[in-house]
Amino acid sequence: MNEFVLKLDSPYAVPGIANYLLPSFPPPPDFPIAVDMAGAVVCRYADPSWNLSWLAGKPVRLDFGVAPRRRDSLRLSSGNSELLKQVMIYYMYGERNLVTADTLSFYIASLRPLFKLCNDNGILVSDLARYPKVVAKVSGVVHKSKLGVVMSMLFELYNAREFLQFEILPPERLQMIIKSAPETTKRQHPYIPPRLWLYQMKRCREMLEEFNRRCDDFEAIYHHCLDVYQRKHGSLAAFYELPPGPRMSAFQTNAAAGLGSFADTARAFGVAEVIEKWVVDVGSTLDEGSGVRLLSKYFGAVQFVGSVYLASFSGMRASEVARLRSDCLVVDHDERVGDVYLLQGDTRKTVDDDNAIWITSPTAKIAVEAMSSVARMRMTTALEDPRFEVAQALVENPYLITRTYEPWGVLRVNDIGLGEEVRKALSFREWRMRCPRLFDPKEILITEEDLQAARLVTPSLDMDRYAVGKPWNFTFHQLRRTLNVNATHSGIVSLPSLQYEMKHQTPTMSLYYGQGFSRLRLNRAMTTEFIETMFQALATRASSLLGDEFASPLGEKHKSRMVEFISQRTANQLLSMAKKGQISIRETVLGVCLNRDYCPYGGIDHLSECTRCDKALISKAKRGQIERVGRLIAQAIVDVDSVDSLLRECFDAQEVAVKEALNVIDAD
Repeated sequence: MNEFVLKLDSPYAVPGIANYLLPSFPPPPDFPIAVDMAGAVVCRYADPSWNLSWLAGKPVRLDFGVAPRRRDSLRLSSGNSELLKQVMIYYMYGERNLVTADTLSFYIASLRPLFKLCNDNGILVSDLARYPKVVAKVSGVVHKSKLGVVMSMLFELYNAREFLQFEILPPERLQMIIKSAPETTKRQHPYIPPRLWLYQMKRCREMLEEFNRRCDDFEAIYHHCLDVYQRKHGSLAAFYELPPGPRMSAFQTNAAAGLGSFADTARAFGVAEVIEKWVVDVGSTLDEGSGVRLLSKYFGAVQFVGSVYLASFSGMRASEVARLRSDCLVVDHDERVGDVYLLQGDTRKTVDDDNAIWITSPTAKIAVEAMSSVARMRMTTALEDPRFEVAQALVENPYLITRTYEPWGVLRVNDIGLGEEVRKALSFREWRMRCPRLFDPKEILITEEDLQAARLVTPSLDMDRYAVGKPWNFTFHQLRRTLNVNATHSGIVSLPSLQYEMKHQTPTMSLYYGQGFSRLRLNRAMTTEFIETMFQALATRASSLLGDEFASPLGEKHKSRMVEFISQRTANQLLSMAKKGQISIRETVLGVCLNRDYCPYGGIDHLSECTRCDKALISKAKRGQIERVGRLIAQAIVDVDSVDSLLRECFDAQEVAVKEALNVIDAD
């Protein structure tokens, strides 16, 4: 028996009990695992799954496979299920650093394949070391990206064998598994090609702007629908207190009595076409849909699309967007770049709040306004539902993403016991279900140009999943990576419309994330990824110098000598050089400059010396831009005062440089 005292700062300790003893290991069946905000026990040790949602702030349930909630979930014998519980108890209460509910969820997900392997072979995980043939299969069932993590976890569990009173695998077996496992290359999240990024962004903006224009109409129909239910049941509270089970829509009753269906109501309020445009399934109509539930679906789609839009212009993770509240958009004035728009997340007053501030674009305002309008309507309805306890602070300043509270909405029984503080992150992959007409399936098919752009930035792109003719699979983290790449001015992003969309954010992100000038304490994870992407973009740009796009004004042999160091190095070596400051590539009007030192001639706004510089390369891709600069210079020469000979001489020299640059491009 191992007996120890829970730490007072443990989130698993029952509130109000200073020294809560774990009387034995394993603990007794009725031992409380988690409690809610009021101190009531949510789950106990003997339960087939542990609900840690109150601790995580989002739906988190540790399922031990004895009575899985879904048919395709993990199924374990009672013996292996018990051992898995004991491992989780060690992570929660053992002599180690305290872990969060999120981490526990990650731990159990990482270990499940190992436990399933043992279960499928009819053995307990505690006996695994006795079966070499089963041990040999471990590296094949654990995901390649998690093998190192799982091996580290098993090594820790081996060191805790006295506490656990069993062991899984000794160090020598773990070393054998690691040595026998094939080497893996870490894949980056795919970069969304410019055409597809612009398309998804414009469609999201179109929907949000349309809702904001018609917001008053949607508020009117929402309150009208509530009145319909109040008249039918006497009050909303009376409706909510009805016993569980199928309930007929009040609009079905109205339609049967000749008082009109929901589709008729939507047409009367002028919103039928809008709802049908976005959330009615393709090939169907509003009259054929699911009635008033389509209003809830449309409101949910507004919050979903708003989440995608905010992530596109902030790089926030889906779980971070889920914690934004209506007052999240703040403006900070900076003397160098003007007004800086920021998204401030809900820190939940935790010690490790990770500086929940992200840089965003002024256009984020349309998403916050739309999502907030929906949230405020829903929270006023939540006050009428006796099944929920809603804090006044959440009514006044609600989360931007809310569950369905309206009487015609679909609410799962399991969600009734969860308060607004339990936040469920959305998945971009669910767009077809949440907003069926958000994207035209033909528009998101990958073209050859899309694939080239994606592979240029993400060489490790999964070519089976992302191929010409297949639909692009959007995810939230792709938005994060794409934002970082587009904001680093790597030279890869060339579409003028994309540059226009990014123009507000690029200087701000570079100054605040990249150079650390901000007095604000910005999100550390986003800062780290932004800086890492800057280095990756520099290394990628260096590799592009080897191609035919660039030519030296001093000849091909000179270019070969300039870029020889690039051709002799791998992508990882170039990345390492970029981080050490051993590579310098500055964009110029004519192409790029590889000079690592100060340039006395400017090079950005003064071109006369660029065609004579041994550190300059001319870009064929910039031919149109160079021609436009030539026309501007020619016009300036006409307008210059004949008395100002120095200015005229300067313009003449730059005009010559433009012509020389075009000659280099044409001669190559």
